[in-house]
Amino acid sequence: MKKLLSVLLAVILCFGTHFVVANAENEAIVISAKGGTAAIGDTITVPISLDVNKGFDNLGLSVKYDPKVLEIVCKNHVDGKRCTGKRAPSITKKQSFRVGNSDELVSSNKAVNSEFHDVIPYNIQWAYVINEDILETGEIASITFRVKENATLGKTSINVEIDQANSESFGRYSQSNLRGSSITIDVNCLNHKFGNWNRTKNPTCTEKGIETRACSICKKEETRDVEALGHKMPKWSVTKEPTCTEEGIKQGNCTACGVKNAEEKIPAKGHSFGKAVVTKEATCINEGILSRKCTVCNIIEKTVIPKGSHKQQNPIVTLEPTCTEEGIMQGKCTVCGKKNAEEKIPAKGHSFGKAVITKEATATEKGIKTSTCTVCGEKKQEEIPPTAPLFEDPKEPTESESKNESESQTITVITDNKDSGDTVIIFLLVSLIVVGLAATVISVIKIKKLK
Repeated sequence: MKKLLSVLLAVILCFGTHFVVANAENEAIVISAKGGTAAIGDTITVPISLDVNKGFDNLGLSVKYDPKVLEIVCKNHVDGKRCTGKRAPSITKKQSFRVGNSDELVSSNKAVNSEFHDVIPYNIQWAYVINEDILETGEIASITFRVKENATLGKTSINVEIDQANSESFGRYSQSNLRGSSITIDVNCLNHKFGNWNRTKNPTCTEKGIETRACSICKKEETRDVEALGHKMPKWSVTKEPTCTEEGIKQGNCTACGVKNAEEKIPAKGHSFGKAVVTKEATCINEGILSRKCTVCNIIEKTVIPKGSHKQQNPIVTLEPTCTEEGIMQGKCTVCGKKNAEEKIPAKGHSFGKAVITKEATATEKGIKTSTCTVCGEKKQEEIPPTAPLFEDPKEPTESESKNESESQTITVITDNKDSGDTVIIFLLVSLIVVGLAATVISVIKIKKLK
């Protein structure tokens, strides 16, 4: 029994390990693409990406699409007739990849669209030149499709399949380890080509009609209303007369639809006013009234006349301005006699005459000159500077004063030095050297004289 359990456990472990390995191998290389929406005649670029990559040195893709709906275009395929350049997609990853020519990679039994020389399926192959695995993921290529002019509207599929993949580490992957992608392009009609309007419902006397037109490409329909014809009444009978402000009513028998006593409204006539008359004069402080009367209903319409502005004439000065204080003046309306608000008159300012010296300046004291305002008599004084010179000539110092000053400066210089002790020693040494040199020179001179 124990041996049987051991065998069963081993089998379960083997199957479990194989299942994990198989799942891991099934995620060896996964390709994805992105779809979208395009109109007839437009182009759409489909990016192709590596989502899972356990490493490869050679990878081949097969792109299958409906040639009745889509065609592959490239930079040189601009005239919509023939592609004169390579139809290989742009590579956005390593430059060491080599892109194979699709015409060389497919066999003769593949479907070929002779008009555009497009090979279906469109095959792409990458080979890494160095003997090692490429492990990158992300976008590896993009293919641009154009929607054909005669394409059927609706959804069309693009399948990106992995034909083969080799790895330096694992050798050739089995097909179960490779997963491609299927995307959808929604083809619509953005630039409609509508035909003529066709009447699908005729209008009546009281109801609107309908006209329809369709796009010759996608068959989409548009509709618009046709205005009602209205009743055809050879003779009307007015049952209610219109007034200045209210509508009237008329009745009749329609000769088109046969309706009896059909009613229609008669628009209001509106007022008919006579000449406007001033019924209240406007004054400086009160508004006036302008009135006019309707000749039909006698209603009176009133319009306000704005009140007039105050008219000031010959303003009177009630307070004269002075040199330093403002004055006041006030006017009076010539129409209603009402006094206006007071207005200020600016002060005139002083008018000083010629200055007169009221105190003479001396050599040591300042003088004063005075000016008097010719209007109010206010005085203004200004100073006169002294007559003596500001500076005197310096006296020559005596011999004793010069000596004392020199000694004081010497002492000050020595005293002010921070290292006064060292300075004194240096000064004494220099003095001794000078004295010694002087004595030597004197001795030499005396010896020469003796000789």
